[in-house]
Amino acid sequence: MVRDGDAADRDNDFRHASKHPDAGNGPQEFADEQTEIKDILPCYSYQPNGMADMNLNPTLVKNIRTFDYFKGMSEMKTFKAFLDEVYERCTSLQFWMAGSRRHVSQGLMDRGVSAGGVPATAAVLLYKLHTLRPTRTQIRSMLANPDSVYIRAIGMLLCG
Repeated sequence: MVRDGDAADRDNDFRHASKHPDAGNGPQEFADEQTEIKDILPCYSYQPNGMADMNLNPTLVKNIRTFDYFKGMSEMKTFKAFLDEVYERCTSLQFWMAGSRRHVSQGLMDRGVSAGGVPATAAVLLYKLHTLRPTRTQIRSMLANPDSVYIRAIGMLLCG
């Protein structure tokens, strides 16, 4: 059973997400702006809404944008801090947390967070990497990272 306050909070989150889709998560801060801007890896959206959503499932993107973990990462502005977060937090490469998705069909209606489930850490981190707008050099360093297979995998998912 959903309490009235929970439904109102969720609706407010969705309205806020449409006005501020990345919840304060923006591009990374560069020490040398001129050299780094030329090297940014381009990522284009093919969605009809024109939102920068990485061509992911719209329900997944909406759930990531309203997820508290993603909102809390708005203060993470450097690539190094992002790599540390992946190393510490990522333990699997699922897009949805296990057991959080309903398997009952609800037709074509999008019923909010519970219809899609809770986004997994890897999906949130992948979307955060997208909002940081990494450079080609940074992606190469992720792909060659000897410390964590998850860092390499998230770098590969961004390029793929």
